[in-house]
Amino acid sequence: MFPEDDNSVFSCVICNNLNAVSMEETKSKNWKSYFLEFLMLFLAVSLGFMADNYRENLSDKSKEKGYIISMIEDVEKDKLNILEVLKFNKRRSEHLDSLGTICMNYNPTEKNNLELYKYLPIILYKPDFIDPTELTMHQLKNAGGMRLIKNKEAINEIVLYDSKIKKIENQQIYYENYHHNSIDVGTKIFNLYKVRSYMYEKTDGYNPTSFQFISNDESLLSEFGNNVLMYKGIVVYYVILVKEMEKQADNLIQTLKREYRLK
Repeated sequence: MFPEDDNSVFSCVICNNLNAVSMEETKSKNWKSYFLEFLMLFLAVSLGFMADNYRENLSDKSKEKGYIISMIEDVEKDKLNILEVLKFNKRRSEHLDSLGTICMNYNPTEKNNLELYKYLPIILYKPDFIDPTELTMHQLKNAGGMRLIKNKEAINEIVLYDSKIKKIENQQIYYENYHHNSIDVGTKIFNLYKVRSYMYEKTDGYNPTSFQFISNDESLLSEFGNNVLMYKGIVVYYVILVKEMEKQADNLIQTLKREYRLK
């Protein structure tokens, strides 16, 4: 009887001890498992963020390079426009100087009349202005593209180029005003029908005495000459600004190609 009871008690004690050990191992195992799962989840999320940032960074770099290439193409187009504008406006300033000088020192001779009608058409032709290719510049400003340009040298040159464009656009306003003013005063003096015939027909053997004035008022002619000479000064300064823009265009292209290793 007693031996059996001792064995039974002993068995119960062993079972209880095994259960206790099993529970301790389970608790220990669960804590480690939870920590490992948390660590793996943390790493997965972190790696996900890192991958997204990496992809976004690659995308930004690709967009940045795209903007730079597009900017270079725009500025190279501007340079072609600049050459034509400089050529036309240098000629215009020379003709305006001659026209203004004749008006301010006018003598009613056939030679002076011929000279007047020779140089007068230059104020009638539409001004030849710079028309910048600003598609990329607008995208950088309005679409938040400027934040993608990380290179400080590139940013500085882009800003300087944009400032040159603004100066030229402001000068073009004065240019147009004096262009219109000169025409308004000129229509009170010259027979523009005859001028038109000279401009478009230029027939051989024409008689300059046929170019009659609508008005021989000396004060009106002096006003016209004074206006033309002011107009010439506006054009000369416009040419200076265009030359500055041309120089800045070269600087911008060279900087962008150098900083972004483009050919």
